[in-house]
Amino acid sequence: MSFAAVFTIFLIVSPLVTSSSLTFTGNLPSAYEILAGYNFPIGILPKGVTGYKLDKTTGEFSAFLNGSCSISEEGSYQLEYKSTIRGYISDNRLESLSGVSVKVLFFWLNIVEVIRNEDELVFSVGVASSLSVHSVAGG
Repeated sequence: MSFAAVFTIFLIVSPLVTSSSLTFTGNLPSAYEILAGYNFPIGILPKGVTGYKLDKTTGEFSAFLNGSCSISEEGSYQLEYKSTIRGYISDNRLESLSGVSVKVLFFWLNIVEVIRNEDELVFSVGVASSLSVHSVAGG
């Protein structure tokens, strides 16, 4: 199984987050709108984020789900999101991520960084792996 097949989920998940998911009561933007403001497709987070924290000074970002979430594509890949996803966000970069992992063959690997370069997303898994995904939808 290629890494490209594994991370196609991020392009598939993007349409699952509908415009109604972007609505946030009050004056604060939603977590999905925050991602878009840093030039990321909203599909990087699963549907159902209940809240978030953002320190604009440091870029420290946390997104909260009601519980862990698993997304799988039969015969291809499985992604798991913990109830809290943390990292540091800046324009075109999510780093020091925790709370997102992908199953490759028989192993669970943490996704630790995502970099956007125009229409390409580069995902770093662990310390030495990376993948480029072209044609980023939604952003």
